[in-house]
Amino acid sequence: MPDTVTLDPGVILSQLLNWAILAAVLAVVVTVPVLVARDARRRGDTLAHALGWGLATLALLPLGLTLYLLLGRRARGESDEAA
Repeated sequence: MPDTVTLDPGVILSQLLNWAILAAVLAVVVTVPVLVARDARRRGDTLAHALGWGLATLALLPLGLTLYLLLGRRARGESDEAA
């Protein structure tokens, strides 16, 4: 009996698809917090506050992004209008 392993093309395709999905998820996990921090900084938040929003988004991606969109942007817009 030979010691060779035969890979099914379906297995190879599913592994490639899994790696592609993993790469896409990792790209979102890295990109979204960076964009949130950059947006907060451009809206006038301090560097520490912008990094805080970025880290909150990184730690709790769906919740952090939602909180930033609901609270962070609205709070900054209200203080800009009051000035």
